[in-house]
Amino acid sequence: MDQRIVPTSPKKRSHTSKQGSEHNRRSHPHLLFIVTLIALLFGTVSGLLGFAIASSVPEDWPLIGKLNVVNSFEKERQNILLSTRSGESSVVSQVPQVVNQVVSVYNTAPTISEPGIFLGDAVVITADGWMVMPTAIFPPEAEREQAAVIIPDGSTKHIVQYSKDSFSGLTFFRVEAQNLSVVNFGESLPLRAGDTVSLLVKQLQQFMVYERRVVGDSDISNAVRSTTDVHQVAIVDTDSRIQSAGAPAFYSNGTLAGIIIDGIIVHSSVIQSALPALTTSNEIIRSALDVQYMQLEQVTDEEKQLQSLPDAGLYIVAAPENGILKTGDTIISINSHFINGEDDLSTIIHSRPVETVFYMTVVRDGEEVAIELKS
Repeated sequence: MDQRIVPTSPKKRSHTSKQGSEHNRRSHPHLLFIVTLIALLFGTVSGLLGFAIASSVPEDWPLIGKLNVVNSFEKERQNILLSTRSGESSVVSQVPQVVNQVVSVYNTAPTISEPGIFLGDAVVITADGWMVMPTAIFPPEAEREQAAVIIPDGSTKHIVQYSKDSFSGLTFFRVEAQNLSVVNFGESLPLRAGDTVSLLVKQLQQFMVYERRVVGDSDISNAVRSTTDVHQVAIVDTDSRIQSAGAPAFYSNGTLAGIIIDGIIVHSSVIQSALPALTTSNEIIRSALDVQYMQLEQVTDEEKQLQSLPDAGLYIVAAPENGILKTGDTIISINSHFINGEDDLSTIIHSRPVETVFYMTVVRDGEEVAIELKS
């Protein structure tokens, strides 16, 4: 009798196929886990190998040296930490840049047999050779031709031009040089009592003295001030020898705070405001405004009520008869800034270039009046 193969019924085939699919699905998670584990292993090894290569590449190698991002990140991290934790450390970290903005001035070029006399330091204010230092230590007429200015590259330069500023007590001078590193004025923020600055003294290329000093208000007992006098703030501990050299003072971020004259800081804004006229006409031009004033912070409430004065402002004690400002005016705002107890009219006027227009609101005879004052 013939034997025949009987086809499996469709129902049975379907059942068998489902069992196979279920078996495959059960085995796939194990395979996926193994693949993932291998990928993670290779990724970790590749990352560690790449990190090792990147951190070992010398930074001075052309092109490929830029791959060393580890040192770059570390430097950036240190800069952030130093700036956050300690202003003093921040200035120290910036000394390589700041020191190139300061030059040494001698009565004659130093040599082994003739070391010369160190007169003091000057700060570089233009790339083409304009500098500034206190007039009191500027080389006298008899020594000016022989005076030596040692610039950051070590070469000796001589003074070819100068202009004395009687208002600030500073002398601006120029040497024949190009591409000098210029001091950073920053935002020229006003110095306040309690601020801390760094004083630097540099001789030649290596010798440098660094000191930290706290700022105090030198005019706190002087109620009446004048726009013909520079309003300065004092450095606490005026016995320091460093101040006799006319040392430049820097903020913790490395920008110039000012220059020391006998323990008093001439603010950097007074220096910066002289640059436009200096670079165009080679001379210092200052505002001719001549008024006397006082802060109403120094007046009692009873006196303010008696004189019908506002609570805050700058009271004009004396002014020229034909001037924009009148005797008895009280300035309550300048350029939309309301006057507070720390504002000083002389500093505000002379921190801007001559011919600047100031928009002021004054109280005159009990009424607010808007005026435009050109410095």
